Amino acid sequence: MNQQKDLEEGPWLALRKACTLRGIFPSEATLRLLWENNLEVTEKGTHPQFPVSPGDLKEGMHFYLVGGRWVFTEYYHLLRGYCCNNNCRHCVYVEQPKH
Repeated sequence: MNQQKDLEEGPWLALRKACTLRGIFPSEATLRLLWENNLEVTEKGTHPQFPVSPGDLKEGMHFYLVGGRWVFTEYYHLLRGYCCNNNCRHCVYVEQPKH
């Protein structure tokens, strides 16, 4: 089964539906990260695994650098639990156009 089909059927389907019902639109990569780490989508509010101090942030998982500036990942935003309304590049609380 190819990766796209996996995300549309079987165990992925329930996770995708849970996200959509809560107004969360993660990419396939973020869905896979959630699935592989057995993380549940929570109601609005900060997820228990949200990094609460700067030392808890992991480059590549929670953020990456572009021109010396921090760009937070979808995974970080998902753990954050809400949209900050700063037009973040990887916001999961705004449905992104399909490419």
